[in-house]
Amino acid sequence: MLAFIAGMILVAFRITPDIITEKNFQNLVDKTVTISGNVQRDPDRSEGKSSLILVNPEIDGSSFSGKVYVTFSSGVSEVRRGDKITINGKVGEGFGTYVASMYRPELKAISRPEPGDFFLDFRDFFAGKIREFVPEKESGVALGYLLGIRNGVDEGFEAALCIVGLTHIIVASGTHLSILTSFAKKIFGKISRFSGFAFAGLLVISFVGITGLTPSMSRAGLVALTSLVAWYLGRDMKAWRIILLAMAITLLYAPTNLLDLAWLLSFASYIGILIIAPILADFFFGKVQKPGFIANTIIVSLSATLLCTPILLYFYGSVSLISILANLLILPTISAVMIITLLTGVFSCFELGFFATIFGNITRLIIDYHFAIVNFLSEQTAFLIKIESGNLLVFALYLIFVPALLIPFNKRLNKSSASTVMVEIPS
Repeated sequence: MLAFIAGMILVAFRITPDIITEKNFQNLVDKTVTISGNVQRDPDRSEGKSSLILVNPEIDGSSFSGKVYVTFSSGVSEVRRGDKITINGKVGEGFGTYVASMYRPELKAISRPEPGDFFLDFRDFFAGKIREFVPEKESGVALGYLLGIRNGVDEGFEAALCIVGLTHIIVASGTHLSILTSFAKKIFGKISRFSGFAFAGLLVISFVGITGLTPSMSRAGLVALTSLVAWYLGRDMKAWRIILLAMAITLLYAPTNLLDLAWLLSFASYIGILIIAPILADFFFGKVQKPGFIANTIIVSLSATLLCTPILLYFYGSVSLISILANLLILPTISAVMIITLLTGVFSCFELGFFATIFGNITRLIIDYHFAIVNFLSEQTAFLIKIESGNLLVFALYLIFVPALLIPFNKRLNKSSASTVMVEIPS
């Protein structure tokens, strides 16, 4: 009880600046002002337009907390993540986690911190090398898989991914980090336990720096680092403890994450994978037998889908029943295309054009397969459930899962260790 009271007091102190900022911006609606702020993550560019998120906005020398959603009528290709920009325009109403919005403002100034973002520069350089050997349409998707870059993803394909419930595959998240940490522990762990821990931690921090601190990546990075510390100390950490710790830290950093769709989907799918999936595996296969590759993919996809469905229905008003089939046909090839895309870039960097061309062509073929499957499944509208979005009653669906979560003989929940936490699907 004491911890709960202390937590509520801390939340009140943390969220008060956001509430004050929101009220201040409400008084500025329909007024033309000049705002300065930092670009939080990569701008989204499509059809000659750009949208981005400004954090720590400043107006007439006064600093505020919160985020402002900005849309430009032009491409503004010179703006990058981390830049501080100054814009002039009419303030619009806020929505979701944004305290305000601004449409078609005038870009007044751009300032870039020195010496610059090394991770972002390296990412853009490496992405450029991959684009030399993979066609534009396919490279956009491949870079989304590998580095979480969504700017190059075809709009039609992204819409189709949303319909079939596969938008998580172009978001850099826990799967990327689990691959990196497993690699570091196997290779450098042979030298010493500390070497495996140090190199794995360095890879996690570097990859988070490359992709940016998105809601899903902040969760994945925290889980990965916590799991690494537990592994290094030889401790078993229960899954629910890691989930609560990651939730607490990410909400302390940004309380508005509780209303952020990416944050909600990330944790919902993660809880589904760690808690629901073991229960379903025990129910269908017992304690001794382990599910095969196909069965495991179905169980994991179903578990994540069950927990994400109410959220998707609330925000979008639709969900596809065909998402499990889509996951089964696409997910097994994601790791392969990530590795092949990575090798394409590596060979390109070393000017080994012959090998880069071979791996680039393989990447193109796999991505074309993804185009064909996703576009076909997205046209099967008979499997699409549609309701009115914004209906809070959809969260009553979680009542179906409560009995399963409270099953007393679910020993896997109590025995879930840090090593188990690292196995997940991108979310």
